[in-house]
Amino acid sequence: MLWTRLYDPASIARDTAVKEALAAKGLTARSFAGFTLAEPWQVETGAGGFFEVYTPFWQALSGAWGSRARCRTRQPPATRDRAPIRADRGLRLGAAMNRGAPILARHAQIGEEAAQDRLTRFLDTAIDRYKADVTCRQRQPPRACPKT
Repeated sequence: MLWTRLYDPASIARDTAVKEALAAKGLTARSFAGFTLAEPWQVETGAGGFFEVYTPFWQALSGAWGSRARCRTRQPPATRDRAPIRADRGLRLGAAMNRGAPILARHAQIGEEAAQDRLTRFLDTAIDRYKADVTCRQRQPPRACPKT
């Protein structure tokens, strides 16, 4: 089982429990960096703590990666290399892992075509309201701006 890491305490505890349950069944579980430019432990302040301001963080990150930030792209494994997907594998995780599925299913629009459609709708109908809202919030307290 593979997934991207989250870094809040509840997610770390959940992921640890899932990895242990899978290992007890002889299954492999791996988590990967996700949703961050770098893992929290990869870039630290000079004092060894976490950054609280973006510019020093970016300078440290750029220094760690060299003068130009480099990104390594990876291709997904070929279909034949993937483990077959079995519904529950006897772990009974389905209910906990799918607790928001009925709500999400009503709103999910999956795939590139759906993304292009949403972008087109936004550009055709909502961009002007978005620009007005951002302009208002830059000049006044948010409570003074009309609800959109």
